[in-house]
Amino acid sequence: MDLVTETQPALGIAETTGTSETESTGEDSRTEYEGPHMIHLRQALQKTRKKCIDSLKYNTFARKYKFAHESAPHVLRHCLEEFKEQLDNMIKDELKEMITQEDLVPLFNNLDTLIQEGTSKELKQAWRPSGIPQIDIKDHLYQVKLEEKEKLLKLLDATNEETRRLKELVEKKKQHINHTQIKIQDHLQFFDKAYEACDQIPSREIQSCQMELDYI
Repeated sequence: MDLVTETQPALGIAETTGTSETESTGEDSRTEYEGPHMIHLRQALQKTRKKCIDSLKYNTFARKYKFAHESAPHVLRHCLEEFKEQLDNMIKDELKEMITQEDLVPLFNNLDTLIQEGTSKELKQAWRPSGIPQIDIKDHLYQVKLEEKEKLLKLLDATNEETRRLKELVEKKKQHINHTQIKIQDHLQFFDKAYEACDQIPSREIQSCQMELDYI
């Protein structure tokens, strides 16, 4: 059956497709919340479906099936209405299956959420010159000063880290020096004791020991 759409008015036929502006697109049993974008999609699909069904004109059938139009036009009209109803139901089932398979409801709900969050954020007002050069130049220099401040803070952190490292190094050197001083003092005390011991020996005995060493 060749269904050619035409713009000519129907031959006195009141066409009904079983659709209405408030009818949903195959979602009679849905319980999930749907946001505005999903509702708009269903309304667009509904209007498209209705236009498609409404484009099936009786005069197209009458030209293609002249024998039926001449002999039993009421039968042909009945067949047309039945065909349009079945086609409408098929399209609704296909759209319902498509929405379910593609999981469009949660996707469009997420889209609504993102749009709402985006619009709820405070938008920054773009810079506009005030007409006072002294004030306008401050606005331009502010960002430069912030960048310089960030560089100086990084330099300060690096300097503090180097200072800490040098302090640790100096502390280690200081500990080493203190340890060396203690060792030197111990040796000096040993030599002092040895000197005192030698000083207590009579000089005569020292000379006698020296002579014996010379004799040997």
